[in-house]
Amino acid sequence: MLWVKDVELERREIIVRDGKGGKDRVTMLPESLVEPLRTQLALRRVWHEQDAVLGKADVWLPDALAVKYPNASKAWSRQYVFAAKNYSIDPRSKSERGHHAEEKQVQRYVKPATPRTLRRISL
Repeated sequence: MLWVKDVELERREIIVRDGKGGKDRVTMLPESLVEPLRTQLALRRVWHEQDAVLGKADVWLPDALAVKYPNASKAWSRQYVFAAKNYSIDPRSKSERGHHAEEKQVQRYVKPATPRTLRRISL
């Protein structure tokens, strides 16, 4: 899963959280992906605002974060860059909330990496 806050377009970086060995790492963002990601983030921002109006802007957070920052699950910075099309029921809280797109689905679309295909991920 990739949160909005993990994408640094100006610095051309992506933060990979909980990677191999449970460590966070920073990786370079190729110039060819900057504009497609900017477009994707703009689209996600619109959807996040629509979700907020519906009261469904909530996303899953790891337990410790959810307890420490109870409102963080609704924040723009914690939204998924590539969100699933539908909401899902959280088995713990039984609340309906957003979820990230499946990793393989994102990989299929990112491989050719054009702005048009990146927009389709969230459609």
